Amino acid sequence: MRIRKLAVLAVLIISISMWGCDMFKKSVLSSPTPTGSDIVSTGFDIQGKTEIIGKNKDVQFKLLVTLSDGTTQDQTAAAIWESSNIVVATVGTKSGLVTSKGYGEAQIMATYQNTKTSFALKVIPLTILLEAISDDMAIFKKDEIKFYEKYGYGGGGRGFNVAAISPTTGELIYPVKNFDTYASREDGKQMKAMIDFINSLPNGTLLLIAVADEAGLNTWPVGILPPYTSCTSKVNPYNEQGKQLLEALGSTMIRKYCYRYHWAMITIKGSGKLAEDYDNDYYQVTIKASLPIV
Repeated sequence: MRIRKLAVLAVLIISISMWGCDMFKKSVLSSPTPTGSDIVSTGFDIQGKTEIIGKNKDVQFKLLVTLSDGTTQDQTAAAIWESSNIVVATVGTKSGLVTSKGYGEAQIMATYQNTKTSFALKVIPLTILLEAISDDMAIFKKDEIKFYEKYGYGGGGRGFNVAAISPTTGELIYPVKNFDTYASREDGKQMKAMIDFINSLPNGTLLLIAVADEAGLNTWPVGILPPYTSCTSKVNPYNEQGKQLLEALGSTMIRKYCYRYHWAMITIKGSGKLAEDYDNDYYQVTIKASLPIV
């Protein structure tokens, strides 16, 4: 009898144990792990810049696909890319690399799994701030960073200082030139050299011109009492031609220049003056002009 009870109990334990294992298995299988085929895309987004400053700039655009599990995938290479306005910007068909070509607006579009999405882009000009200072020294700056400074007598900057800047890059075409027109005030050779240099430059060139110390455009002052200056023109073979050239560049003040005065001008050759000023030798002249690089 006791042996029969033990046998029945053993059967019950085995049955309960097997039933418990089955329940655990069913619990695990009730929340199956998602497979790759269960994860689907729920939307596409283009990642890029809304504005590009300047021409010939490269910006990498990307196509990001949002998946149902909350993650994102980079599908840039799997998309077909195009631009609505190739005059403004081009884009690599398979790379998503955008290159600015002109100024304006364009839609950068990506097609993925027969769905097209777009991104609005503007290409705007690069703007630079130019500054010219005339005093005992001549100073030139771009975007408030000094790129030239020379003193007058003994410092290599006396006379006219001329910076020629490319209108497309905003960079110097040549190192800044100095023409010591005071040292050659009798024969005018340095004025002739400045005339030849400016005439050799193409129209559209940005010019910063500033006098340091003294330009040699006037006769020696008479007397020893202030104001110790002279506004009488110094006659030599080229001074008048030099003044006419500066007037052709837009100057309206060069004939007001007197002995040891300060004078500066920012101009675009062939287009006209952006800024100009002059003053006597007690006051520094500072002029600025902001303009786009085209």
